[in-house]
Amino acid sequence: MKGFSVITGSKAQKKAVLRNKLRRQLYSLFAQYYKDEAKKPISGMLYVSKGVYELSFSELSLIFNDLLAKTQK
Repeated sequence: MKGFSVITGSKAQKKAVLRNKLRRQLYSLFAQYYKDEAKKPISGMLYVSKGVYELSFSELSLIFNDLLAKTQK
């Protein structure tokens, strides 16, 4: 993953099952992003907010890709 971590707080979502599901989804999006070897490596931490738990995976994917596009400029 090139040194990236996803932080999901228990204050935002009490159920560990939902926090872990979101964490796995975000790590899978990072893995898809790094399949293209021309991408620049990114390192850092991603903190999720309370509203992220209500998004579908397709909405999360669009927001994630937009965020990564902004970091590569």
